[in-house]
Amino acid sequence: MIWFNKTDKELEQEFGTNLNWGLSVEQAAEKLVKNGKNELPKPKNKRWSIIFLSSLLDPLAIILIIAGIASVVIEKVVNNRIHVIDFIVILCIVLLNAFIQTIEQVKAKKSLESLKKMTIPLAVVKRGGNIIEIPANELVVGDIVILEAGKYIPADIRILEASNLFIDESALTGESVPVEKNNNLLANEKLILAEQSNMAFMSTFITNGRAVGIVVASAINSQIGKIAAVVVRTKHEKTPLQIRLTKLTKVVSIFAILLAIFVFVFFFLTDENSWPINLMASVTIAIAVIPESLVVIVSVILSLSVKRMARVNVIVKKLDAVETLGSVNVICSDKTGL
Repeated sequence: MIWFNKTDKELEQEFGTNLNWGLSVEQAAEKLVKNGKNELPKPKNKRWSIIFLSSLLDPLAIILIIAGIASVVIEKVVNNRIHVIDFIVILCIVLLNAFIQTIEQVKAKKSLESLKKMTIPLAVVKRGGNIIEIPANELVVGDIVILEAGKYIPADIRILEASNLFIDESALTGESVPVEKNNNLLANEKLILAEQSNMAFMSTFITNGRAVGIVVASAINSQIGKIAAVVVRTKHEKTPLQIRLTKLTKVVSIFAILLAIFVFVFFFLTDENSWPINLMASVTIAIAVIPESLVVIVSVILSLSVKRMARVNVIVKKLDAVETLGSVNVICSDKTGL
């Protein structure tokens, strides 16, 4: 929807508000229930149980579990007895790795949630003729908002009054210097965001001046909200560490199977009457090839790295992301990152 070419009267009619008095408390409450809170879309947080199960489904963990089960089954078939010590050890290793990953990711998620609660922005609005301060996530379309220097824009706002207003829109448009804003009506219907001089966009920063405006779009309907919606739908790619571990798992698995077959055939040709013992020996050798402790070692090292990052006020949501960050040699940024 285009708002920069609408007159004040048209804006009043569109949103059922009064530019001098703002929305009534009842109107604001109804719109909040109808349209929801002014919050950007967020990816769904995984429950701890899902994180734990996904750790158990790691390729190397699956191979270890299969190897443990195979050792129990073959021992039962060959010697008609159950020997579960190897399986218990392997299972404990896999579970320990899953616990470490789950604990670290849950701790990171709680830290992020605590930070978000501490940084909930506030907005100054006119409600029923009174100027009040409310959480920015309770803003609704039609609210009359008072903007001041040093604050972030809480929603997409059409500027009604402006006094020496400059806004840093680098996060949205890429402009490296603050842009001057005004309340002049724009006749052209085809203007890019950077040319909409009477609009203030959500998540941009006021560097100077003050203004009064009307909320025309919030949450997912704002310009930054549309970008956030695309980001949320983007599929997460595997980290370099995950890719390398997957390749290692395939190589180790293929090598273990081929080695077991070779050992069994060799001993079978030497003494075919002792094939049960030979079969057990080949499986034992195959299991020995698989690095059972690798998953735990990787998780412990990554966990220690996460703790070191936390000491310098960096919160890492996923253990594997630490290795990705450690692989960075050069960080390139354009003018908006300076």
